Amino acid sequence: PYDPWFAGGFLNYYYFGFVIVGTLVHPTGIAPATAYNLAVPTLFALTALGAWCVAFNLVAIAKSATTEEKSDTPEPFLRRERRAIATGLAAAAFVVLLGPITQALWFLPGSAKADPTLPADCQQLTTYASQQACRGRSEWAFWDATRLVGMSQQDSTINEFPFFTFLFADMHAHMMSLPLALLALGLMVALIKGATPPGERRWRFDGAHVLAIALLALVIGALRATNTWDFPAYLALGMLTLGLLAWRRLQLGASMPHTALAWLGGALALLVGSSMLFLPFLRSFATDYAGFELWRGTRTSAADILRINGLW
Repeated sequence: PYDPWFAGGFLNYYYFGFVIVGTLVHPTGIAPATAYNLAVPTLFALTALGAWCVAFNLVAIAKSATTEEKSDTPEPFLRRERRAIATGLAAAAFVVLLGPITQALWFLPGSAKADPTLPADCQQLTTYASQQACRGRSEWAFWDATRLVGMSQQDSTINEFPFFTFLFADMHAHMMSLPLALLALGLMVALIKGATPPGERRWRFDGAHVLAIALLALVIGALRATNTWDFPAYLALGMLTLGLLAWRRLQLGASMPHTALAWLGGALALLVGSSMLFLPFLRSFATDYAGFELWRGTRTSAADILRINGLW
């Protein structure tokens, strides 16, 4: 397909996100400029909904698996439901609305050292926020939060987060893959929720289980074509989910050979299915880089990781 960011060029990398968005836009005949501004909030909403769904169902599973608040009356169920809803809303906010904790820390005294290069009335300021304002950088809070790694070395390593990506309307692969990533996590939760109930020792590959694995393979394959670097992570998470189910079956008394064979079958289904379903893409996939090597540039310190992910 044509490259939307480079006139006259062609996309020879992961472009499936544009296919998904374009498939929805093209039949409507909406002008591209308008469609773009509709696609960004749609992806935002789908990401928030996916985060809510995953968290809601995880809490629902945890609560239903305990003996706490069991009763014939609806009150315990309503309490559990309210907790699950609140957790889902919090998860959605954490995923699409909140940024790095550093943005709050920058307003605290001591977040920066006194800078003698500033104007005389600003040289004693010791908050990063006030120093940037004194420099006349009204945009500092917007950009600086995405350059936390190696900031002192000024190497401009990019570490975007969803809220910035959506606010900047940066509809690249990393934005369009977010709803798919949450969908993959939701299907993993569905696999856990639909596991063989306690008391049954045989592993039941019922229709719902097989369908969930097939859909997960489809979504993981779509992630590979949408944002390739998500593929190994979510493939590994999918296999880990199947491993958790296998471990649960062993706890219930299933035999090791049967359980191992079931896990291997599911893992192969994810690996082979995610590749075969997107074989046309893989056959024409091209990249300027190939192979692996150790990174020799600026390294991400533990402090940088906490600055970005400390809130979570």
